[in-house]
Amino acid sequence: MKRNATSFLTKNRLGIYYFQRRIPKADKARLSGLPTFVRLSLRTKSRVEALKLARKVVVMWDSIAQRYFKSEHDYLRALELLQRYVHLSTTALGSLEAAQEEFFDELDDTTNYESYLLEQAIKHHIANQLANGIQPKIPQFINALEKIDVKKSALSSKKISIAVDEFLKVKNSKWKKHSSQEKAFKNQFAPFIISITGDIDTGELTKSMIAEVGAIILNYPKNKNKISKYKNYSTRDFLTIEVPQQDKIAANTINKYKTQIGSFLKWLKRNDLTHIDLDAPLDEIGVKKAAPSEQRNAYKCGDLEKLFNSKQYITGRHKLASHFWVPLIGLFSGARENEICQLTIADLQFNVESNRWVFDFNEEDDTHGKSIKNGRKRLFPIHRRLIDLGILEYHELMKNVKNPEKRLFPELKYVRDEGKYAERLQKWFNTTYTNRSNCDIKTPKTSFHSLRHTYMEQMLVKHKIPSNSFIGGLGQTPQGNEAETRYSKQDRYMNYKDYFDLISFDDCIDFSKIRNWKHHIFYSKLK
Repeated sequence: MKRNATSFLTKNRLGIYYFQRRIPKADKARLSGLPTFVRLSLRTKSRVEALKLARKVVVMWDSIAQRYFKSEHDYLRALELLQRYVHLSTTALGSLEAAQEEFFDELDDTTNYESYLLEQAIKHHIANQLANGIQPKIPQFINALEKIDVKKSALSSKKISIAVDEFLKVKNSKWKKHSSQEKAFKNQFAPFIISITGDIDTGELTKSMIAEVGAIILNYPKNKNKISKYKNYSTRDFLTIEVPQQDKIAANTINKYKTQIGSFLKWLKRNDLTHIDLDAPLDEIGVKKAAPSEQRNAYKCGDLEKLFNSKQYITGRHKLASHFWVPLIGLFSGARENEICQLTIADLQFNVESNRWVFDFNEEDDTHGKSIKNGRKRLFPIHRRLIDLGILEYHELMKNVKNPEKRLFPELKYVRDEGKYAERLQKWFNTTYTNRSNCDIKTPKTSFHSLRHTYMEQMLVKHKIPSNSFIGGLGQTPQGNEAETRYSKQDRYMNYKDYFDLISFDDCIDFSKIRNWKHHIFYSKLK
């Protein structure tokens, strides 16, 4: 039995009516470009008005309409444009020529895709008339098509996939060397757009399409392809599927989608691949970035005991030197994971002015892509606990073993696609070392980066040190002190070095239980 328009009406939480319908397989077979599921906002809270609009949409399901339109939204908008054009073409008020010119000028000023929709509406109207044995008013419509063709000629439209390739060539010259941004855009953000709009010409993109992209971003699940209940759905399905808040991508990830896709859409307009401000709908996505304290939790005292009095540390089971040293350096420096993993032999050095051994966190590298977030190169005093545990002896050994690149941890290879040295260590620490079979860390929102939060928390809470006094040593800019960025590494280091001697984790970790690094599995492989 054929369902009427009423059965396709639904409301959102704000009371706005939507037309919602799953497209039959037979219809999809006739036009492969149709989406699996269509949910179209009728932009009204009035049920009477919504029914009128829904009836128009139902009409679209005839076979002739499907030749010319990809969705009900396009069909409705095309009908509106055709009705306006016919009205202007038949009106007796004013100059017909002037009225038509004003109409086409308005299309130019708003969205180029409307020209395409009007063209399709005219073709659809002609086909319908001919199918019913009626001779359409060809001259009037041919006149409109000619105007549309003239307007369309000013646009250098091309397939989205081709535009993406050109965009990446341009951006690669601006992105930081060895950056992972190219990979992320090519493998994540571009396929995301195309999976929603199809690989259509850029001139066919509309704001309504990008509004759908934005709606899906806000409703998209994290680890979509790994979670069984989501992996079989298409990207477009998330226009209608209700994803629980705890399953959705984080605010930071939403902002990445918004920024990266928005950058591409702006580039399209700057290069005459669209005449529309396509990024405008994404500007309406107002996701507040979570505060750092909400993004990651610090480790509790019991967690630190599990991490550093584990069976691996106590019985000498660490198979790689980086597994032994990198977490300890993170604990006593608050440094970012990649900053530690990329250290060279030369980055561990003696500072004459302070008479201290220091880590030199920098981007200076003759072989691969070392990087420091925000360019915050700095010296950092090596904690006495690390020296007691043998870091200087390990450093001396690494100067003399076969190590062409002179890395402190040569087993950590640079992963170009990720743009970092920390890839291997990160996977081991976050998924293997902290899992139930090993350290069994149960505190939520914890990872290697939590060591940095733990470090900051001790400085701020336990020792009550004002953040501006020490934050430079952690690679951040003190608030209200932009001039500080002009100081040399040495100048900054001399200002903050003594604060970090206050750090101690002796109340949580029994360091006497940690087996000497020379009695771990990795040592025999280094000699």
